Amino acid sequence: MAVMMILDWHGVSIEDYDRVEDEIGISGDDDAPEGLISHVAAVDEDGEMVIADIWESDEALATFIETKLGPALQKLALPESEPRIMPVHNRLRGSADEADALILIELEDTSTDTYDEMASQMEEHAGDGSAHPSYTHAVATEGSTMIVLDEWESADHFSRFMEERIVTTAPEGMGQPKVRALKVYNRVRGQAHAGA
Repeated sequence: MAVMMILDWHGVSIEDYDRVEDEIGISGDDDAPEGLISHVAAVDEDGEMVIADIWESDEALATFIETKLGPALQKLALPESEPRIMPVHNRLRGSADEADALILIELEDTSTDTYDEMASQMEEHAGDGSAHPSYTHAVATEGSTMIVLDEWESADHFSRFMEERIVTTAPEGMGQPKVRALKVYNRVRGQAHAGA
């Protein structure tokens, strides 16, 4: 089963991130590690790095951390942070050609059933999801919290979609969303494909 990994990488700069990528040997999609579906490095308003990945399995992610990331962090003397790892419930490849914004949404006390109910009412989620206006859309669960990880052309594009479609379709019982909009710094697409 695919997993989502979110890492708020405190104390790590863009330059540090670049050094890690160089050490691991990842300069683009062709260098993607085995088991990676997608990787996005983004920067928040305070300049902190946030890494958001989708991996084909927990095992693939663990192998990467053990054999590549961990040794690189140790060699470069960079701080480690504890990632959040959770099972993916749904993934869509949207219709946008590019994305400049990473949108992270947390909905406490919201079940996948509530998400599925809302998605069933939205034409953007029909079929293979290619009508979704984002670049990518992924949903995972962490206990009773639903996590949405989207890439959008811009934060403004997402805000319009939120106002026009999500707010008007959200069923009763959906938690109040905590939304973080971050600037995409780097993206790597892997060769792995796994069902949600």
